[in-house]
Amino acid sequence: MTAPMREFDWSYEIGMYAGTAAGVLALVLVVGGLILLVRALLRRISPRRSDQP
Repeated sequence: MTAPMREFDWSYEIGMYAGTAAGVLALVLVVGGLILLVRALLRRISPRRSDQP
């Protein structure tokens, strides 16, 4: 294997790791946002026990 190919392999591998990390981070943020949204909607829809006598 030549030196330029070795450098290309390393840069490709680093790019794959960075892309995977960015994808996982985006997925975690989206899932977390959806969970918070669902919790907020459920809190708004469900009757509050403190309002009842």
